[in-house]
Amino acid sequence: MRVVGRFAATAVVACVASLTLGSPASAADARVVPGSTQLDDQTFLTYVPCAGFFASGTTVPGLRINRGHDGAPLGRRSFGLAMAGAGTAAGVVHQTTSMDLLGDVSMAVNPDGATSGVSYVWYISPDLPAGQAWLGRADLAAAPGWQRVDVSAASFTWQAHDLATRQPLGDSSGALLRDFVAAHGDGPGYVVSGFGCDGTSFNIDNLTYGQSTYDLEGFTATTSIAAEAATPGRPVTLRGWSERDSSRRLGDPLILEQRVAGTADWKPVGGPTFSDPDAIVRATVDPDVATYYRWRMADSEYADANVSDGVLVEPAPQPGPGSDEATDPTKQPEPTKQPDRSKADRVKQPSPTSQPTPTPAPSPTPIPALSPLPTPEPPATPENAPALLPTEPPPSQTP
Repeated sequence: MRVVGRFAATAVVACVASLTLGSPASAADARVVPGSTQLDDQTFLTYVPCAGFFASGTTVPGLRINRGHDGAPLGRRSFGLAMAGAGTAAGVVHQTTSMDLLGDVSMAVNPDGATSGVSYVWYISPDLPAGQAWLGRADLAAAPGWQRVDVSAASFTWQAHDLATRQPLGDSSGALLRDFVAAHGDGPGYVVSGFGCDGTSFNIDNLTYGQSTYDLEGFTATTSIAAEAATPGRPVTLRGWSERDSSRRLGDPLILEQRVAGTADWKPVGGPTFSDPDAIVRATVDPDVATYYRWRMADSEYADANVSDGVLVEPAPQPGPGSDEATDPTKQPEPTKQPDRSKADRVKQPSPTSQPTPTPAPSPTPIPALSPLPTPEPPATPENAPALLPTEPPPSQTP
């Protein structure tokens, strides 16, 4: 047998009807987030204490990607946050250089039971002295079933804080986010909102910040195929593997499919093939007629179904009278000798000019920073059954 060709196949993406919740964006104009806790440069999943922004004792939630948690408000999937205990809220932080541009802040939430949450806002207004910022807090709540939680409509309690000492200054006051910003002037800051303060796990999707909407989806998976070198008259071994974002092998079971040359229908060759410890599946084929082969990764909780390119395997040609080296399939072509570049072709690169090192200007005290949750990984089970996705050790929070 020998492999004589390859053709490209487009990944199969299945679509299902989505549950609408009066969201301001559709799947077509939403920003799709493929299986990452970093939604963009200014937005990521994180966790905060519920008792107060500077309280201790938070626990890192687990993260999962769901295809069927009562459907999804936008797209096919949603992100699930599995809370490890009470006292921690998990959710999303969105940073902005202009609170006026923040606009509406809302999200779709589906908890396993009635749950409480919290939203914090850090905001530097022009009417505060340098080194101070406003900290706002609002309590949130959600019932079972998909619903839209409008953080913009929540009443926040505001109090100025000294950023160096973290101590509150003066009296507190209550106001909606947009009303408070209108009264004190535009400035930079961020809003972080989450649920699970009572330990209840929940799913989120369809996040909105001003003109930006985020559709939380699964990984981008790609399946590949390769054929091991074949000797004429011998079977061909086909290898297959699926990767997340073409960088990490998933180890999912794959199904080998075949199509006889000249026909249109692909048919499975047996059942799923499980991977070796190196996350590669293998199958040996010995067709009697020219046949195309490809690997298929099935639809899963965390990735859409997709197929590899195809390779054409056909029986080895039988040498006839008068055959020579030109028709010998085992004959390897002579390597092409590359011409040596002459000295005149070699361009000498100029040496970099030494530049004086500028003296850095003193930086103002920043508002407290948050760390993103680890990016989820697929379950380490051979069958890749739906399961909670493992997390790494807790990232250091530096409030």
